Amino acid sequence: MAAEGKRVIAVYKDGTELARTDAAQSVEGNYYFPPGDVKTELFLDSTLHTTCGWKGVADYHTLSVNGKTVKDAAWSYPSAKPRAKHIEGYWAFYTGTNGITVEDGVTLGPLLWVEGGVSHGRATARVLGVVPKAPPAGAVVRSRVRASGRKL
Repeated sequence: MAAEGKRVIAVYKDGTELARTDAAQSVEGNYYFPPGDVKTELFLDSTLHTTCGWKGVADYHTLSVNGKTVKDAAWSYPSAKPRAKHIEGYWAFYTGTNGITVEDGVTLGPLLWVEGGVSHGRATARVLGVVPKAPPAGAVVRSRVRASGRKL
């Protein structure tokens, strides 16, 4: 769970929050989330396993949310090798073409979903809701701003 004033990383699929933490570990361009900060009930274990020379054997997890399935959407190292012990059990997510997105910012106060954009650090469109609430159905979200109007 994220604490006020700390950097917060969150993962979404079609407006559904999959994970949120202020304790992510960044490894090779991926954020790894503590398992307690992942909504694991949205995932099923996959039969896919891969091996990394320095991290160990990865288990994959298939996402099932809002009637959609994303095969092997996340992975974790349940028994990491010594150099990767800091991410043992942590989850990482494939992003991009599968519709899974990662939001990365610093929570200094309420965050706002906006429709439109940000110009010169100020929201230029209507506010849709306060984070961590997901954006309204059908909204196209391109930016998040602090209540002060500063872009994240």
